[in-house]
Amino acid sequence: MQANERILIIRLTESSANEVDTVYTQSTNEILGSVEEGSTNFSAASPEHMNASPDHKREQKRKLTAQERREAKVTKELAEIMAIPEPPKGATNAYKCFVQHCYQSSAIAGKFGFVQNDVATLWKALSTTERQRFTKEASDINKLRAVEHDKWAEAVGYTNILKINRERVRSGKQKLRIPASVRPVRKTPVLSIFVKAKFASGEFSYSEGFAPAMKRAGELWRELTPSQKVYEAQSDSDYQQRLAARSKA
Repeated sequence: MQANERILIIRLTESSANEVDTVYTQSTNEILGSVEEGSTNFSAASPEHMNASPDHKREQKRKLTAQERREAKVTKELAEIMAIPEPPKGATNAYKCFVQHCYQSSAIAGKFGFVQNDVATLWKALSTTERQRFTKEASDINKLRAVEHDKWAEAVGYTNILKINRERVRSGKQKLRIPASVRPVRKTPVLSIFVKAKFASGEFSYSEGFAPAMKRAGELWRELTPSQKVYEAQSDSDYQQRLAARSKA
């Protein structure tokens, strides 16, 4: 018998029989759990409960599977995304501006039967000079929207934008742009600085293929002695400069 077990004697009285002493062995926790507040009467746990199989107990306390954990995480993230302000409208182009102009013009205003093919035909009939008007209009709109997007990104924060982008990827949508002013400042890996220097010097060239060039860069890097790997100081200096620029912004 374990140290935390006690013998509980329960006296059962029946109308047609003598008093019978029934003995059950219960853990201290089960005994204490059966005592009602303000009462000194004990009730024995049922044999079915006491003899429950280990498999049944494990089923009751079953841990979530990997799939269930992922689904719970997505559900939680969706709830958090709902509380984030909607991002401003994305970039436009000259054709979209032309379509908007067509639907707002007095000639076809309110004519919902004006189909997309008709607009496409009109667009193809425009000269290069006429299209430049809508190209400039789209450029001006995109500049304003980029400023609005940057303000929105700074307000919601880097972590929230990552959550939104994960959901957009799941939905088959394009990720939102994350401005440099919102991204966390991180040190540039020294290997990246080494490779960039090699390409700048002309020792490496994309003409030989990106994968072979990177493989050769890795081989050269591993051949360098610790004293030859002087790019750590450059990485630290670049990191401090970007931190200073971020603090001034």
